[in-house]
Amino acid sequence: MTREKGEILQLRGSLPSAKQLSLPDLQFQEAIGAGSFGKVYRGVFKGHTVAIKRYRPMALSCKSEVHYSSA
Repeated sequence: MTREKGEILQLRGSLPSAKQLSLPDLQFQEAIGAGSFGKVYRGVFKGHTVAIKRYRPMALSCKSEVHYSSA
């Protein structure tokens, strides 16, 4: 596992559950970008347009990860 992968997994594990999102809370729309770690989608979270980064499971050697940021 690379240092970056380890840091991402450590960060996710340290976030309080109130800061973690579940997939049903996100509405995925069209893909707007892609890279070696996964794809970025336009989406909606609680009525706000957001960018959602969905990591490929193999990129982090774990289950799929999703991160969002407001647009």
